[in-house]
Amino acid sequence: LLEDPSSLPHNDYNSRTVTMKLSTQPSSKLRLKSNVTYYKADGEIYDHVDVNGYSFDFNLDGLPVFEKEAYLAGITGNWTLSENSILSATVNRFSTMTETTPEHLQGTYYTEWPGYSVDEQGVYNGLIDDSTYGANVDYSDPMQLTGFLVNDDFDPTYHKRESAYNSFNLSFVNQVNKSNQIKAGFEYRDYDISWDFIQFYNQRPYGEKYTSRPKIASAFIQDKLEYDYFIINFGVRYDYHDADISYNATPDTTATWKEAEAKTQFSPRLGVSFPISEKSVMHFNYGFYYQAPAFQYLYTNLQGDLSSGYPLLGNPNLEPEETVSYELGLDHVIGEDLRLDVTAYYKDIKDLVTTRQQPVSGSEIVTTFDNDDYGSVKGIDLALEKLPDGGFLSASVSYSYMVAMGNGSDAYDPYYTYITSPETHDEPITEYPLDFDQRHTVTAVLDYRVPTDWNGSFMGLGVPGGWGLNVVGHYGSGLPYTPIDTDGSPLGERNEGRLPANYTVDLRLNKDFPLGSGNQLLSFFVEVDNVFDRRNVIDVYARTGEPDDNGSSITASQGQSQAEFDYYDRLYDHDPQNYSKPRTVRTGLEFTF
Repeated sequence: LLEDPSSLPHNDYNSRTVTMKLSTQPSSKLRLKSNVTYYKADGEIYDHVDVNGYSFDFNLDGLPVFEKEAYLAGITGNWTLSENSILSATVNRFSTMTETTPEHLQGTYYTEWPGYSVDEQGVYNGLIDDSTYGANVDYSDPMQLTGFLVNDDFDPTYHKRESAYNSFNLSFVNQVNKSNQIKAGFEYRDYDISWDFIQFYNQRPYGEKYTSRPKIASAFIQDKLEYDYFIINFGVRYDYHDADISYNATPDTTATWKEAEAKTQFSPRLGVSFPISEKSVMHFNYGFYYQAPAFQYLYTNLQGDLSSGYPLLGNPNLEPEETVSYELGLDHVIGEDLRLDVTAYYKDIKDLVTTRQQPVSGSEIVTTFDNDDYGSVKGIDLALEKLPDGGFLSASVSYSYMVAMGNGSDAYDPYYTYITSPETHDEPITEYPLDFDQRHTVTAVLDYRVPTDWNGSFMGLGVPGGWGLNVVGHYGSGLPYTPIDTDGSPLGERNEGRLPANYTVDLRLNKDFPLGSGNQLLSFFVEVDNVFDRRNVIDVYARTGEPDDNGSSITASQGQSQAEFDYYDRLYDHDPQNYSKPRTVRTGLEFTF
């Protein structure tokens, strides 16, 4: 059971998780393992300012709440065919559901909301939008003029998404001889997804509702050759993805329904390592990696509705995103208990999902998802690790330098740029730092473990055993953002600005209590995230580069108090989501058997 009120208002979170595992060995060659996990959660959602510029900070009951439920059930069998061969099979069933509604309408489907109605053609003609969400804003009130909603206003959004799949996994390992090991495997997943979303922000509510049964399959074969002076891993992977959906291919004319095409890919992989001295090993890796597009990019607006102000169409025929990765590294042992690893890498990414504007029926513009963006990531990782070497102390420190460049960080960026500045929605033609381009990161770990049977002393006093201390420190340089002027136009190049650097220190202390003579263990722990209560800036207003000033102000009319307007304006600008979480302390018990 987990309760997390967090540092934000209207952000309570309660969850319950139950996990059961069972292992049995019906014969000397067959071992079976089963597991069942059930998860249920409910909570509140906080958003300081929504997409339309409204804030519910003085009307927190108007923000939505959510319910989540999920379970996983599976069984795995490992069958020893011979001294050199093992066959493994896994069958899983996974299901998850999330429902988001207004707080006072939780558990009520939107067609049952007060004020909902449709005409004989099924077109909405209700009153939900007239009685909620800023319909009765008093613009003479400094609080409401600033953007705060009050009274009975609420966010009239309903969203329910369900996803389930059955999967079957089969793998085979054969140690052909001392120098040759072959692995092969196959996995199949049959999904059942459902999406139901609608928002009543105006008289023409926007919604999406669909179901689909996509299917995903993959297979691989790999050969590992081990000799005295080198080790080679090479293989190939096959991926198959079927979106299983029909879509309107001609939304601007008479509807033409087409079935989405299935996608297949072959991915070669190669890894080589070889010693260059008694204490140094070189390693090289090369491979193709594919990632299927998110369902929302495939299934948005399949009916081809162009009646909204800025129509957006999904594309069920999107190609998977492709990454070609190269990696070269050196692993070197320094002394008896120090290890240094240096790795340089380069990733070439193409077919990234983005949005592009397309003309239809004369001068009308629609936006569709497309595989038109690209990027690259290159960098070097340095890691120094102190091995335990029979002692109590282990430690490591790692540094990473990375450069991530491309012409698109997020699939929706061009779409929202077009909405805000339709006259200047040119597609990016030059590379710029991507949103995750964090040039410098440092992570340091210190771990001290005292065994349970230890009988030590400190300054003549006995010190109990069975405890441990773990400290993790992290530093990261600032992420990029695009400064804009008062009109919303970029100042300089895209992602030219940088957020401040951030750092944090986390701590975990545990004390173990053995139970009985077996492996049963009861552990008491204390976890402290952000020990020094550092409030890192994680987002800023693009106009000012500040987390608490959006660059706009309101001038009071005659007879009104400018101080009151300034007060609410400062509250409106103060977004707690622009800062990282404060210090968080957790305690608990763990039972291991």
